[in-house]
Amino acid sequence: MKNPSFLKNSKLKFVESKNLFQSSDFESPKSPSIIKLDSGKLILLFSCKFLPIDSENSTVVISESENFGKSWSTPKPVMNFVGWDCISMGGLAHISDDHLVMIIGRIKIDHSLGGDEPFSGFYTTSKHSFDQGKTWSEETSEIKIFPFWTELYGTSNPHLTSTNKLMWACMGTKGRDEGWHAGITFSSYPHKSFETPIIIAEEENRNFSDIDILQLSKSHYLSVIREHITKNSVSSYSIDGGKTWSKTKKTGFQGANIKLLQLSSGAIICTYRNENLNPKGISISQSKNNGKSWDKIGQLYEPDDDNVAHEPGSLCGYPDMIKINKNEILCFFHTYPDKFGKVSLQQTKLLDLSSS
Repeated sequence: MKNPSFLKNSKLKFVESKNLFQSSDFESPKSPSIIKLDSGKLILLFSCKFLPIDSENSTVVISESENFGKSWSTPKPVMNFVGWDCISMGGLAHISDDHLVMIIGRIKIDHSLGGDEPFSGFYTTSKHSFDQGKTWSEETSEIKIFPFWTELYGTSNPHLTSTNKLMWACMGTKGRDEGWHAGITFSSYPHKSFETPIIIAEEENRNFSDIDILQLSKSHYLSVIREHITKNSVSSYSIDGGKTWSKTKKTGFQGANIKLLQLSSGAIICTYRNENLNPKGISISQSKNNGKSWDKIGQLYEPDDDNVAHEPGSLCGYPDMIKINKNEILCFFHTYPDKFGKVSLQQTKLLDLSSS
């Protein structure tokens, strides 16, 4: 794996990177989700084949760090279902230190179906913690806010609005792997149930999915969304607290697994799996005008082998980021399989030099 590299004027600097959870108990770790509590404790959720309990299908596990990622507790399982792959369906959400939510679910994969999302079955649910992640509730009832597939994808979820509601990025389908559209949903604060979604991106002969939302001011929000057919990511903004959204426009990059983060200077970075494959891996683009235009500033991850397969089941991605202080950013993602077929969960530290 090549070291991250950024343009000199990007104001991002690579510090270090390491593989997490290399024990043979954890195979194919994927789709990390990270939150930071007010105390500084980090909680990381991901899916993997947790061999002590299930060698066939994936299990959702969580781990904690009390020292900003220098070390992690042994991951413990929080969801396993015989015959199904259990995965993040939105990951961890920090409503408050005393109310954490994990949006998780289970799927059945049938690659003979073809397409980007070859799922023959799915179920989305949640668990709650009211003691800073020490214990988690049983699964809630099914979350179903779209006609078919429902996912609370939005690595920055949720956002507390000026009307004292929680805003969640979300996406779903009208049928099996068809009619993908993305938007937001609201829930009460504290969270109880989800409202009918407000759609931001939907268009005939287009499939919009992975979405993230960033709050720019009290009622000003930016969204960036993946599109499957043309691969061209789009953006939209709201100036009324998410009630209405602007017409989507192309960002200029082709990204999946979107993650938005604001730097100390106010500049916005968007981290994504690069779907134009030049290069393969995870790229970062930056906007200095609240998402009106974007410039690519570098590569967070690039595999050693440029010929690695880019296909469902072997894709890298799902970047998530958290600021552990004013200048340090921890990034998490999973890699493409290496030449031995091994997928790694990476933790990469960057410096935000934009305020200097």
